[in-house]
Parts: sequence; C-alpha cells; structure tokens
Amino acid sequence: MWGNIRRGGAIGLLIISLALTGCTERVSERCSGRGGEHSCTVTYKSSDGKWYTTLDSNRTHSQAVVSGTFTIESGSGTLLLEGADYWHEYELSPEEPVVIEDLPLELKGDGKGTWIYLEIVADPQIEGLTAEYEWTTS
Repeated sequence: MWGNIRRGGAIGLLIISLALTGCTERVSERCSGRGGEHSCTVTYKSSDGKWYTTLDSNRTHSQAVVSGTFTIESGSGTLLLEGADYWHEYELSPEEPVVIEDLPLELKGDGKGTWIYLEIVADPQIEGLTAEYEWTTS
C-alpha cells in the first residue's frame, strides 16, 4: 500500500512540475556546421514557458562569437545568452527583432566539452518565434 502512495505522490509531483514549467509547441531546430563554425534556425508556434539549447564546442576552445536575429509574431519574452563569465539579456517583442552582432562570450566547460546556454523565456506567452543564429569558436 505504501508503495502505491509513494508512486502516486511522485507522479503527482511530476505533473505539477510539468504544469509549472509551461509548454513550447512544435519546436523545429535545424543546425549545421563543422570545426569552429556553426549555424542554427529555430522556429516554434507558441510557448508559455521556456525553451533552451546549448551552443556546443569541443574542450579545446575557450571563446565564442555569437550573431543572430530573433523575432516573434506576438507576445513578449526574454532571450538569454550565458557564457562562463557573464550573461546577456534581451527583451523580445513583436515590434522589433533582437539583432546580435559579433557578441564575444567565454565558453562554459566541464572537461568533456565547452558550450554557451541560449534560453528563450515567454512572459507570459510567445507566438511565432523565428531564430537564426551562428557562432564561431576559437
């Protein structure tokens, strides 16, 4: 009996945590690149939560330069780019795209690889996100 109660409690916590994190519908992420040059296009229909990815590199690289354009059709939100030493925050709105040109960031790392976090947070809702970005590592 106690096993069923514990499992039920765990399932309930999982459902609550999923409800609190929000939902991002139909994410399409297409990336390409070799060596130290990469590019991605990300689109999604709507989100009332957050979506994130890592811009990966190998462990021999320590720096990256990021450029890109981020647009939304409606709603509002925040774009975050986080490197090892600091993070940058940009407000997303349908009135004007966020354009990033040659932003230098120090890569995070754990001995197995290096990366930068890219996160988009809806506040409270984003409709029609299109993101085209690239990064070069050295």
